[in-house]
Amino acid sequence: MKALILAAGLGSRLKENTKNIPKAMVQINSKPIISYQIESLKYNQIYKIGVVLGHKKDVLKSYLLNNHQDIDFSFFNNYEYETSNSAYSFYNAYDYIKDDTYIHLNCDIIFSSELLKKMIDSSYKNVIALSKKLDLKDNMEQVSLDSDKKIIKMDNIKFDTATFKAYGLAKLSSESSKFIFKIIERDIRQGHKKKNYYGIMRKAVLNIKYYGLDCDDDLLLEVNTLEDLDIIKNSILSY
Repeated sequence: MKALILAAGLGSRLKENTKNIPKAMVQINSKPIISYQIESLKYNQIYKIGVVLGHKKDVLKSYLLNNHQDIDFSFFNNYEYETSNSAYSFYNAYDYIKDDTYIHLNCDIIFSSELLKKMIDSSYKNVIALSKKLDLKDNMEQVSLDSDKKIIKMDNIKFDTATFKAYGLAKLSSESSKFIFKIIERDIRQGHKKKNYYGIMRKAVLNIKYYGLDCDDDLLLEVNTLEDLDIIKNSILSY
């Protein structure tokens, strides 16, 4: 199995922390976020990893090649990272994963090796990591599930039946990738490159079966803001 890490963004909400390094290299207790991800992937025998580069791309590429020499990296460039978003980053790496089930990662997610194993071992083809630990509000990607844990609605505007927050960790099938690629390709033809990947997935869940993986008992953290950074530096020590 392959993994694809979307790591092109500016990480502007982390202020000075991403002035000289990409978001993926922000350190949590002396270790870059992306190294936590790679360690979990390696634990699950995933050594083929694609990385979409953008902000400080040479810094990140050099770090990965020098510090994770046992990984078979493939690198993809989002040259328009300042004016685009994660859907366009995925578009640039689409050929790498279009025929495979793969692990999809935003570069700001920290998760346990055990959680990833549960996701890989799931019988479902499309699985998204979910948590109920945070109070749901606008600008959080949130979902509602049916009794079989199938995602029936996904939105970043709070809605009455929402029960979980979706995180940027997922196992996705080639069927999912091909469906999402077509939507992104159409948007690009119309001049739209600023859409979020999970924003596209909101449409996909209405056409393809995606299931939620409840991760409340596992390590699953997101580093988006300075507040997140402070919370995570303390909470990760308990795992």
